[in-house]
Amino acid sequence: MIDVSKIVSITSEEHYVNIQIDGESLFERRALKQFESLLDSKQFCRIHRSTIINLDFLEELEPITHGDYSVLLKDGSRHVLSRRYSSRLGI
Repeated sequence: MIDVSKIVSITSEEHYVNIQIDGESLFERRALKQFESLLDSKQFCRIHRSTIINLDFLEELEPITHGDYSVLLKDGSRHVLSRRYSSRLGI
């Protein structure tokens, strides 16, 4: 069992997803889309075809190029918000 509120991000890595919790990585053999359908969309947001973040850990957004943004999370990790998913964050 995982305390969902402690999930920082979930990223797709080949046939697995990498779940980041408190600086630890947990690997699960599932599609990212399955996690997206299970998680509360008010707390979690898909920002890229390979990334879901917990909005509670969102620190900063910086524009980079052509509608993409760099997303800084409170744990210091960076991810890309692609323009395809930017409307989900109201951009």
